[in-house]
Amino acid sequence: MANEQVINSSSDPAGQKPTELLLTLLAVLLLWAPLPAAAVPSDCAVDSTTQPKAVEKYVKARWKALLKCSKKGAPLCPTACELPTANAFGLSVACEGYLDESVNNSVAAALGVGWDAVGECVVAAADDCQAALGKAAAKTTDKALKRRRKSKADKYPKDLVGCAKKADKPASGCGGVAMCADISNWVFDIDALVLSKGGYQQVRFETAAEGEATAAITMAAPGTDWGAVEDTAIVVEYDLDGASQGTAVLYGGGDSTAYRVQLGALSAGVHTLGLRYRKKLGSVKKAPALLESLAIDVLSLGDPGYDALRVAPVLLGIDTNLNPYSVHPGNGLSDVPVVMTWDASSSGGVTSYYYVMAWSNEDGGTGLFPEVLISQWGRPHDIETIVRVDVDDTTGDVLAVYHRYDESGSMAVFTGTMRGGTHPVVRTRTANGLIADDGDSDFVFGLVPFEREATGSRERILLLEPVSWVVAAKEFTREFKTELNPNATAGKPSNLRNYLWVEYNVDTDVGTQSIRGRAVVDGVVYLSDHGQLSGGGTLGLLSGEGYSQVGIEVPEGTTPAQVSSVGIQGVGTMSGTLFDLHVFMLDNDYYPTQEVLTFSGSLAASGAYPSWMVSP
Repeated sequence: MANEQVINSSSDPAGQKPTELLLTLLAVLLLWAPLPAAAVPSDCAVDSTTQPKAVEKYVKARWKALLKCSKKGAPLCPTACELPTANAFGLSVACEGYLDESVNNSVAAALGVGWDAVGECVVAAADDCQAALGKAAAKTTDKALKRRRKSKADKYPKDLVGCAKKADKPASGCGGVAMCADISNWVFDIDALVLSKGGYQQVRFETAAEGEATAAITMAAPGTDWGAVEDTAIVVEYDLDGASQGTAVLYGGGDSTAYRVQLGALSAGVHTLGLRYRKKLGSVKKAPALLESLAIDVLSLGDPGYDALRVAPVLLGIDTNLNPYSVHPGNGLSDVPVVMTWDASSSGGVTSYYYVMAWSNEDGGTGLFPEVLISQWGRPHDIETIVRVDVDDTTGDVLAVYHRYDESGSMAVFTGTMRGGTHPVVRTRTANGLIADDGDSDFVFGLVPFEREATGSRERILLLEPVSWVVAAKEFTREFKTELNPNATAGKPSNLRNYLWVEYNVDTDVGTQSIRGRAVVDGVVYLSDHGQLSGGGTLGLLSGEGYSQVGIEVPEGTTPAQVSSVGIQGVGTMSGTLFDLHVFMLDNDYYPTQEVLTFSGSLAASGAYPSWMVSP
């Protein structure tokens, strides 16, 4: 379990029907037994994923030996029962400690005063109830481990029904329901697991306080690659305590990638996060998904960012079933949401929260002209303000919600569904980020919003989630938007590693649409618009003043060391001052980690085609 555990028990529902018994067991499924502080689930993370059968065999052998001692009533304490060692099964010492303490606690719960868990010895021979409880516990633990190995955790509640029947076979008062609900749940505390195709897994976690919860679900999908035409990505649906919350497209492929998602309002206590492999939504033949870790964060009333998270939107994506758009393949293959931010403004006792979404690419609007998108905006992503939420500062009530329905610049009044009473559910209705407030989709994206920096270009939000550049670059190439043979002097876009990405802040004495990027590499000048000025070519739309970003294509293989100067150039006659400049390149894996230069100060220039150039 992600945090510590707590214990509770239910009353014995003697005489209940199987359906009623199942509901009772489901109700107590989240009530857990504590583990000693010395052992933590992560101790067994590696062994449980790399050699799960060895874990099963060891736990089964340990239970068998313990029950044998209990049945015979010998050896009596203080002589310890003879038990197997995990080393004989190829397991680590750390994993052995966790398994031993977990099983010992389970045995103590089943055998009660007849067993000393600390001394691992028999106090007295098991009576009929204790023997039945012990056998049922051992069987259920074995099933739980197998369910986990085979990605069939959704079958586990039925196992608990069988456990209770076996445990209460001697008499209905043996306490089978309460014991079975707790006995093997430690199996699902380990937050590292394999999710096989079409399977379901679950992990438990505990929250100390109530509030708005988020999860960082770190997963990898070996055998998949967002840049590949086949086996592109796995889609995982996640639920909270059995209630579906959303989907995660594993665009990170085989790399460990944290997918940050909203879980909504959550009470303090123990909860379960479920993961289901949605095989029909992805494009993978048989590759598994690996959960490497789970981190839960809860923001309570008064915490920084709580208010913005409490009203953050949930976005329904494009699919080929419930929400198709033209010939779009769906967000499992294209235009996947990668990062969301928020900022706020207050006036007259009302705070307005603005949410900006970035998709991996744009396949509509300006995205139909990728060379313009990169020249003017300095990225292949689609970035749009999608929702505004007005909140009463005194009561916290949501007063109004608006969404980006068209290109008019004004937002439409939202009349749709609010998840949990505060989260607007909106829908991607076009490939260029126009938003509706109705409909449905197989893709549900509840991204955790980052707070947007007070200054900087809109494109800076991509650096909050650097993998967004990786996803965009791979998709850009996969969708044949790049040159087959890179040519820094041609207009068509190149592989995104062949660019200087230039964010700047300039103030000029003329209007917008008048700035382009300029770089000198090995003595040669390269321009973001490839020299195609306004009215003279497809790259006529140029970036304007203020904070903005452009992409300058440079020869393939260019390194930061080859760049002698980078800056911006005015198109026409003007004067102005450059205040900030940040230039980076993508590394071999497409991460924005290659810093070229950073400038902050005051650099003036004027005249015909003035240039504001900075050297590393």
